[in-house]
Parts: sequence; C-alpha cells; structure tokens
Amino acid sequence: MKIPRLVKKIDDPVYVFFDMDGVLNRESDWNRAFPINEDNVKIFSELIEGLMDIYASVRLVISSSWRAGYSKNGDNDTPQIKELKNILRGKGYHIYAATPLSNKGRQKEIEYYIRRNNVSHYIVIDDESSLYYDISLLHFCEVDSKIGISRDDVKKIIKMRL
Repeated sequence: MKIPRLVKKIDDPVYVFFDMDGVLNRESDWNRAFPINEDNVKIFSELIEGLMDIYASVRLVISSSWRAGYSKNGDNDTPQIKELKNILRGKGYHIYAATPLSNKGRQKEIEYYIRRNNVSHYIVIDDESSLYYDISLLHFCEVDSKIGISRDDVKKIIKMRL
C-alpha cells in the first residue's frame, strides 16, 4: 500500500550547481589528478534522491573548474568529465549543463545562468566560499573539503527552502 504524500511535490525542477574538488572528492584524494571519490558520489546520489522527492526533477549543473572539459553533446569531453558522466549515468543521472566560463568569478557565472535560464529553485554546493563575493545572496551550502559532501550537508540542503 502506497502512503499518500503529506506535502505536494513542487512542479518545478531544482538546479544543483556543484563543484568537484572538495565536494565529490576530498583533500586526501588530491594526490592524483582529477579524482572522483565513490563515497562522496554515493552521498551526492542520496541528495539527488532526496530532492527528487520534493521537486519535479533535479538538474545537475557543473560549476567547477572541471567544466572547462565539459561539452553538452559529449564530443569534446575531457577524460575526467567522461568518467564523471559515466559514474552518474550508472546511477541514473546526467549532467544537465555547465555554468559559462568567464573571468567574472564563480558567483557571477552562477547568477548569470540562473537569470538566463529563469531558474526558480537551486542550491550551490562548494567547498570554497572565498570564490564568491557574497554567499548570502545565494542558496549556498559550503562543504568541508577534508571530507567532501556529507550526510549532514544533505540533511541541511533538504531542509533549506530552495
């Protein structure tokens, strides 16, 4: 028997802007180039599942410096982006887009994407708030780069009003 939902699902998608280094990997992984930590990806998947219970869909937008190796159709992806896409695909997810590359800073790039795409619901997940000029203007979750995204981060994000 299916239990009825107590809260109506939000009809809009939620956008997850995510960094790689310090989020989907941790400092102890940084002894090799472009690491992806399976434990952090598992926790990230739990976040996606939790958000899918609330929103119509989840759109993953890479805002990391890794996005320089991303292409929408995949033709020009770097090996590390191909690996990330394959890991996410294996869990039933895909990278929806990447923020634009510019010299204006990560926050401006994300704000531009939000305006340009009429984004209503979003979360920014990063381990470096210093890359942003005012995180109070964003729905922002700063994670600890020593451990990457954690279950506590997931709980905090799920409770946020995005």
